[in-house]
Amino acid sequence: MPTPQLQPLKFVDNLNLTSQAYPVTDSFSQIPTPSCSTEQDTKFTLRTANAMLPLVRSIVRDIVELSVEITQIRRRLEELGVEHISDDSQDVYSTEVAAVQDSVDRQSDRVRECVTELNELGVWPRSLVAGYVDFPAMREGKEVCLCWRLGEPEVMYWHSADEPCSRRQLADLSLIRQSGNLPQLSGSA
Repeated sequence: MPTPQLQPLKFVDNLNLTSQAYPVTDSFSQIPTPSCSTEQDTKFTLRTANAMLPLVRSIVRDIVELSVEITQIRRRLEELGVEHISDDSQDVYSTEVAAVQDSVDRQSDRVRECVTELNELGVWPRSLVAGYVDFPAMREGKEVCLCWRLGEPEVMYWHSADEPCSRRQLADLSLIRQSGNLPQLSGSA
């Protein structure tokens, strides 16, 4: 499978993962997250997405926990009026802030690693803090996304490939049959 091109995140939280970016900004990091409509070999059914869910759940849990921590620390630093501290600063306060910034950078690197792990599985994170992910799929010949959120027991929602997770709907008979969970009824499409 070809490696996806780097592009801005779609439908993702306002979490800037670029190194040492204070205060919290509106920019997005550059990590591979193609839309569900990209030409990729991996297309999931409800069955295959749910079979992969234990691994995806573990990775997404790490992403959410780290993202929440990063966001809280950055907001707190912003409230304190802390700008990036230069490396040549010697006072105790500057040293402590620099250590916090280094910690956030390491956490951001770990989030990027987790996102890359999901991408390698063919799964695309859509909200780092809320824990939404999309599984590229087909429904009635059209590319869609099966959508799951951390805390849900199984993958059971979908939305159009060009829509955000907020527009998702419960899986219908077409998606269920496609997974092999219901027999095709004679005379039905």
